[in-house]
Amino acid sequence: MGYRDQIREARLAAKLTFSDIQRLAGIPRGQYKAFEEGGNIGVWRLEKILSVIPNLPPLHLGNATVAANRSELAELQGTIVALRATLHAALNTADQLNATVQARIETAATAGNAAQDERARLAELQEFARQELAPAAASKKPKAGATKVAKVR
Repeated sequence: MGYRDQIREARLAAKLTFSDIQRLAGIPRGQYKAFEEGGNIGVWRLEKILSVIPNLPPLHLGNATVAANRSELAELQGTIVALRATLHAALNTADQLNATVQARIETAATAGNAAQDERARLAELQEFARQELAPAAASKKPKAGATKVAKVR
């Protein structure tokens, strides 16, 4: 099995697509695809490819053996795990804040409705008082030209 076959099998075992390799290694997708199909590739691009494919065994290239430097990949994977945890925590916090805001909006709406109901009741009472007091005030006013008669006991 040639080194291209080893790389292809390791890529497929890791469930990586051509686009994944392009994104992770920072090389053009078409160039990686051409490499797997037998095309030439520069040493620095081969190094980038080897660094992003996990569980790739050392490759035998003629008299030389090439092994990927996994230290950067392991560090990157640790960073990704930490970022995922941070994102999950942030998402949970955002969900909690959203629930709190929704509850406060509902409380404010309920309080607003209660205040509006109280204002309506107050207006009704004021109108009732005006109607009840108006005849009483009118009856207490002396009529023009009328004289007061004092009651004697």
